[in-house]
Amino acid sequence: MPGDAKHSRVKDVGAFLDEARRLYQFGLDADELDRREAQADNVFANATDDGKEQWPSDMKQQRIDTARPVIQWNRIPTYVQQVGNASREMKPSIRIDEGVDGKAETAEFFQNRTRHIEYECNADIAYDTSGDQQVTSGRGFIRVSTEYVQGTFTQRACIEPIENQFSVVWDPAARKYDCSDGDWWFVISQISHAEHVRKYGEESIVSQLDFTSGYENPAPGWVGVGKDNQLIQIAEYWRKEYAPRMLCELADGTVGWLEDVPEGARIVGRREEQDVTICRYVINGAEILEEGAWIGKRIPIVPVWGRTAVVDGKRRTFSLIRNAKEPQRLLNYEVSNLVEQLGQMPKTPYMVAVGQIPSGHEEVWQKIGSNPVGFALYQRFDENGRDLGVPTRIVQEPPIQALSIAIQQAIDAIKASMGIFDAAIGARSNETSGVAIQRRQKESDVANFHFPDNQARSRKAIGEILIQIIPLLDKPGTKASVRFEDGKTETVPIGQPYRDPKTKKEVVHVLTSGDYGVTVETGPSYTSAKQEANERYTTLVTAQPELMFVIGDKLLRTAEFPGSEEAADRLEKFISLKTPGLVEGPEDQQPIPPQVQQRILETEQKLAQTEAFAQSLHQKIETKQPELDNAVKLKEMDLDFKREELQAKTNIELAKLGSAEAATELKLHTAHIDQERALGHAEQQAGAARQHDMEMSNKQQANALESQEQQHEGALEQQEQAAGLAPEPVGANA
Repeated sequence: MPGDAKHSRVKDVGAFLDEARRLYQFGLDADELDRREAQADNVFANATDDGKEQWPSDMKQQRIDTARPVIQWNRIPTYVQQVGNASREMKPSIRIDEGVDGKAETAEFFQNRTRHIEYECNADIAYDTSGDQQVTSGRGFIRVSTEYVQGTFTQRACIEPIENQFSVVWDPAARKYDCSDGDWWFVISQISHAEHVRKYGEESIVSQLDFTSGYENPAPGWVGVGKDNQLIQIAEYWRKEYAPRMLCELADGTVGWLEDVPEGARIVGRREEQDVTICRYVINGAEILEEGAWIGKRIPIVPVWGRTAVVDGKRRTFSLIRNAKEPQRLLNYEVSNLVEQLGQMPKTPYMVAVGQIPSGHEEVWQKIGSNPVGFALYQRFDENGRDLGVPTRIVQEPPIQALSIAIQQAIDAIKASMGIFDAAIGARSNETSGVAIQRRQKESDVANFHFPDNQARSRKAIGEILIQIIPLLDKPGTKASVRFEDGKTETVPIGQPYRDPKTKKEVVHVLTSGDYGVTVETGPSYTSAKQEANERYTTLVTAQPELMFVIGDKLLRTAEFPGSEEAADRLEKFISLKTPGLVEGPEDQQPIPPQVQQRILETEQKLAQTEAFAQSLHQKIETKQPELDNAVKLKEMDLDFKREELQAKTNIELAKLGSAEAATELKLHTAHIDQERALGHAEQQAGAARQHDMEMSNKQQANALESQEQQHEGALEQQEQAAGLAPEPVGANA
């Protein structure tokens, strides 16, 4: 039931709705200027012939009232498609790479998992829709959601477009590009009363309203909106809800909340942190219809901005066509004037004297401008015999040439305002060389590079959202679908070992650590490695057409049209005939002579003997070293014990005798012990010297063996070259 207080996170529904309505209006007011201009840009770019939206309303109506032409020659869509389709051609996609402390297999899993999500939910639709919105209005939006797989309780992630970019209202306090630091978002839609009853039940407050008679509106501006005041505004209200929690660092370096710390674990640090929960509410302004918590840690709505700039302290967004609207209006006006001039050419009036038109022929002369006739009668003399002359037409040459020049200037102004030139759209221009054309195309690409670059930033944000929610959807013990570069789809277990089909190694995808050491980027996306290779070869051949007779066979083998393999075989034969030796065949691989094979075998055997000898020397050194160390340590311990024993006896005797002679005698004994200790150290140094000499001898032997091996390999190489250059014996092919 909507607004069920027993299960709601909201304690005071009235205060909650008051705040929601206030924040929504606050967001609208903060975005009022940008929103109004963005809507005007969107209407202007998609103007229809019927509406003539590119004409100012007052001027359009004035020309209609006076029967003057109102021509709308919309040049904008061509340039919009030029920039928008360039992004589609790049096939951008989310790319996940291994981070500093990450594992390659983990990054590859996230990459393959993300590729499958994009493929499964047709993420290209969301990318293309937001890209078109970005170019035409300066703003577009993409959302990430989850849905249940039909017939199961398993959820999957989806990347979806928001078709109406003006249905989104966000926190104006957000400062990051993707507005991820904002505390709330609204996504608005309008539905009928009947649909409201069907979706949210008859118990709803708004469902019980009777729109056919007078009623007390519980939420003005939300209920009874639309053209006929018969619609209800529904809002998805996303908000961050904060709660203070104690974050702890344990002795083993792990970090977690205090209530999750295992019993007996030693805490080495703690601090209070604001834990955030992303909540989603569906409201109609008068009640809460739905509510729930999102599984991630950021609101799953990502903007795709056009050009951005800070103007008067406010961040503004601009579409591609913002500065092209006035030149387009000028073009429409000049084309309309040209049409008007051309239409008036056959309608120039005749100069006739009074009485020249015979009675009964007035209608013929009245329509002679629009209805050509074979002849027209006129009165040459009046009743007094006075010559009236011949009716003459006033001929006036319209300024066709001047208007044509003005039209071309307006078209150039449209292109210049958007940084798009003739070479960029395939039209003939004053460039004659291929280099000059490429440079002009490059200028156009650079002028509008901020559009694809901002799209890449937005996809990076989407990738970060997926990294957050994939481990929450793919739980240990379940299986997840992944899509490899070659286009194959498989299911892999989560939290359980399995053999990777690509590396043939046993891997385990553990998705519970929270820090996976991966980085999110964007780049071209291909459904298979074969398609990617074809794209690369095509780019090379397009840039250098002569490469078609160098790598053309590889280009055709990666193509996917019928007969591509046969065409590749034919081109390969042609390349072999044209450039012998370029394409290596089985006949180009010379067999190794038997004597050379014998030498290789002998060399491998000697190399194995050398490695075994070096290994045995290393083992001997490692075995002898502990014996020497133990002998030295035992000698040192024995001498230390004797010294301490003698020192104790010396102290006792000195205390008993108190004589200088006894002290002198004991000191002589102490000196004797010191001498023995010095001898022990000398023996230790001598043992170390012997060990060093043994190691040097082993190294010299190993170096000698290595030198012999290199000489042997050099001789073997010379023999191979000699065998390759020697003439083939007679009868070898018999």
